[in-house]
Amino acid sequence: MRLSGCTGSGLKERVLVENRDKFVEQLLNGTEDNARLMMAIKLLSYMGTAASDEMFYADDDGEIADYRETFAMIFSAMGQDQHYQMMMAETER
Repeated sequence: MRLSGCTGSGLKERVLVENRDKFVEQLLNGTEDNARLMMAIKLLSYMGTAASDEMFYADDDGEIADYRETFAMIFSAMGQDQHYQMMMAETER
């Protein structure tokens, strides 16, 4: 998968390391909620696998909205909000 000139480990580095704070929520009790970060890791891993193995992923409907929001966050972290909006507009046709 290629996004904004990055592939593989470069993409993961840019999204998961350089933009980690966008995916981790600081809770009032001083701990971190890493749920979005874990979702981003899974999505990036899946995207790499699907691109090379032509696999398809389906999960229960309850998580679809969370994955879609995390996917949008990945594009935002890459400065590709417009590309994400274009892709979503195409899937709604």
